[in-house]
Amino acid sequence: MTTTSVRDRRAGLSALALVSAIIAAAAALGGCSNPLAAAAQAARIAAATGLPSAPSDIAVSVASHQVTLSWTAVQNATSYNIYCSTSTSSIPLNSSTLLAKVSSGDTYTHTGLTNKSTYYYAVTSVGSKGESAASATVSAVPLFLVAYVNIGGTGGSGCGVQPYGLNPQTGALTAISGSTFTGSYPSDIVVTPNGKFAYITNYNTGCIYPYTVTSTGALSSPLSQVPCACSPSSSSTAIDPTGSFLYVLGAMSTNVTGYLISSSNGALSGITTATDGIQSFHIAISPLDDRHVLVASYMTTEGDGEVYDYTYDSGTGQLTACTQPNNPGYKYVQIPNPCSIAISPAGNYCYVGTANSGLYTLSANTATGELTKIQNIPDTSMHYVNAIAIDPQGEYLFGASPNKIVSASIQSDGTLIQLSSNTAGWSSNIASLRVDPTGQFLVVADENGGTVRVLKIDRSSGTLREVTGSPFATGLNNPCAVYIASLP
Repeated sequence: MTTTSVRDRRAGLSALALVSAIIAAAAALGGCSNPLAAAAQAARIAAATGLPSAPSDIAVSVASHQVTLSWTAVQNATSYNIYCSTSTSSIPLNSSTLLAKVSSGDTYTHTGLTNKSTYYYAVTSVGSKGESAASATVSAVPLFLVAYVNIGGTGGSGCGVQPYGLNPQTGALTAISGSTFTGSYPSDIVVTPNGKFAYITNYNTGCIYPYTVTSTGALSSPLSQVPCACSPSSSSTAIDPTGSFLYVLGAMSTNVTGYLISSSNGALSGITTATDGIQSFHIAISPLDDRHVLVASYMTTEGDGEVYDYTYDSGTGQLTACTQPNNPGYKYVQIPNPCSIAISPAGNYCYVGTANSGLYTLSANTATGELTKIQNIPDTSMHYVNAIAIDPQGEYLFGASPNKIVSASIQSDGTLIQLSSNTAGWSSNIASLRVDPTGQFLVVADENGGTVRVLKIDRSSGTLREVTGSPFATGLNNPCAVYIASLP
């Protein structure tokens, strides 16, 4: 059988059917059982037929409600066909999946998409003899990322909340106008998982300010402020994974206060108050729906510091001190002067930063919630760890220690291996840091520097480098908290 006879006998078929026949013929010609060798031979035969080769080096970039595709131009191609599916990565090449025909250039932007949904794409080349086989399938998730930065101001003035659009490709920040803030000293901010509502605490009064998040990412005029039972000095907030409950911690009180979040307008209803230590700095909720709330209490009546362990009722949000059948006295783990806390994405490990004893790793029993200390990185390498962030893949941890950031690799057993520290150009107080939902960027509130810094995370090594344009000026003093939301 010759190449010519294959082409002639298939002349009445479509170009796509012809390509399939060529691939089969390629295997038959050489008695080839290796699919890669057969594909290479098929490519040579396809070239002989005059069909263009399939596009290669398909790249995607995302923005809010859109995906842009690009590819390497194909010789002898006069146009390209774009195929798309939302349900499968094995895209059938037919009229139902044909998205667009590109007659010039080697890029295409697909608009009007749903943020946080996955789209699959394949591209073919079209020439005078017909259409090529499909490129490798690529996937993309359009995103609208917003970094909210609380500005503490000076002497009670110059306070505010500044939202920034976060470019998912470059990490660049673009200020979003239109936000409002009433009050002084915004201490923390958190956004519901659906991206509809934001809550800001006031360190001086202890009040909570609920906001609606607009379509631009700006915050609307606030709903009525809510007095908090943990006032004064509300310091840390957390929302459960379903977006049903908000918990607020008082730095100078002994209370954790819980609220029910209205799904219709974001209004808060008080539901619970629990008592922890004398000074409590940070609260964290397990990202799994296992209903565990952890509180880092810097000082307590029992000693120099503990991590308190609570569970909450999935229906009411009511907090209850966690108890263990095999450990009747269990309700906390003693850690000297803890001031920050984070839970791994899988919910099985907890990391606690301290004022003068470095960083602790605790295993968390996902069935019972019981915490056990398994590692301590001493103070010599991490002094006063006042903020911790973990990437969503659970591979790297970043600790702020006030004038540097330390990177660590998270091992399979939850222990940490310190990788590096970034100190160049930092001020004397890194107040807050967060990893974006893609795991590509670390956003840092540089309080004394009055700026927001964005660092690119090397996914292979965990090392950090500042992105182009960083640091980004806030125009105000004392950025003290940052939260990154993926909006609808």
